This record gives sequence, C-alpha cells and structure tokens, in this order.
Amino acid sequence: MYQVALRLTQSPGQGVLEGLLDTLADHNCRWYLRQWASYRDPPSGAASAGVRWSPDSPATQAFFEDAPMVFRRRWASCGPIAAIAVGYARALAQLHGSSAPRSRDAHRVLLLPRGRVGGGRQWHAFHLAGHQLVDPTAHMRRI
Repeated sequence: MYQVALRLTQSPGQGVLEGLLDTLADHNCRWYLRQWASYRDPPSGAASAGVRWSPDSPATQAFFEDAPMVFRRRWASCGPIAAIAVGYARALAQLHGSSAPRSRDAHRVLLLPRGRVGGGRQWHAFHLAGHQLVDPTAHMRRI
C-alpha cells in the first residue's frame, strides 16, 4: 500500500479536492486498462462490486482510496466512488479509441455543495459525463 498525505492549514477548496479526485480517476482508469489487458473482468463500478456508500461526516481529513482498495473494503464515501465511475468511463472511452485527454474532457469528477456544517462546506461528488450529471451513489446501499 502506498499512502500520500496532504497537510493544509485550512480546509481545501473545491478545486483542490476535484484535482485530487481527478488524479484518482486517472489512476483508476489505468488500473481498469491493465485489468482488461490481463484478460480480467473487474467490476464495472462500486455498486456492482457490492460496495456500500458511507456519507462523509464533517472532518478535518479525507481519504481517497483507489478502486481495488474500495472493492476489498466494500464501503467508501462519494469521492472515491465517483473517481471509480469516472475512471471506468475514461477506460472504456480509451478502449474504444478515444485519446486520454479527450476521455478526461468527457468524464470528470465534479463536486457540488451540500449545505454548511460547522462553518465548513460539505461536498458531494458526481460524475460529469459530457453535459450529464450522474450521481454514482444514487442507487447504492448506504451504511
């Protein structure tokens, strides 16, 4: 396991969090492509792998796990779940001939505010597919 820590003196903004989730989505995309190149059949998403959604509670830290870790643990918050959905969509697009930059433009993680909690902002992660906003947690079992 590889762990990266980002230490900030204040809560990160939307752009920082989206950038981290976008990087995680790229990592997941490459993982999916490696799985398919090895003739493996990975789950198409968190819900199909039996992962349950655990809404974030107000916190001073966040964890961004990749697809294999989430699939093993079987629960995650909306950020890693959205990064899995976006990574899978990017991998499919590349498998069908789209370039990596074009697949990144077509599939992104987008954070939208969900109320204010204790002076901080809560976010919910979505998959922005072209002009369609998809909530990958919409039909998931909740912890």
